[in-house]
Amino acid sequence: MRDIQLTIANLAALKEDGITPTDAADLVATIKNLKAQADRLPALQSELSAIKTEAQRKELDTILQKGLADKKITKELQTALARDYAANPAGLKDLIDTMPQYQSIADLISHQKIETNLAWTWDDYEKNDTTGKKLKALKSSHPDHYQKLYHEKFHAEKENYWRDLNAHNNQR
Repeated sequence: MRDIQLTIANLAALKEDGITPTDAADLVATIKNLKAQADRLPALQSELSAIKTEAQRKELDTILQKGLADKKITKELQTALARDYAANPAGLKDLIDTMPQYQSIADLISHQKIETNLAWTWDDYEKNDTTGKKLKALKSSHPDHYQKLYHEKFHAEKENYWRDLNAHNNQR
């Protein structure tokens, strides 16, 4: 067995840590216990690293799933971002938070067409849509706007007709 020499400073440090050996055998047992704990340290560090890696992977997956659900990223981009930001979930969250929601070009075009058509008057619909399909679509998609245009066109004409007829009768 090897001789272990402890100084008074070493014994004082042990006492500060709550270790107070009463005799040489107790001191040897304490040292063996400390060595066993020190030997377990690499395994515990490895286990902690694995837990941190798993938590980081779950956080990354949660961020990517939310980005996909919010239509900010596609499946293909999800795979690339998972690879590129594997070690930086906070950076990925910041990136996805700044991204706008995806809109298809077809949706943008149809939305712009509807907005343009909403600016038309009843006469514009009659002039630009001789089939009447756009007025029917307007009636089903924007009934309030359709009613407004209808009222402006036909009630105003009726009021103008009666006003003009009364003015004509008053001139006689």
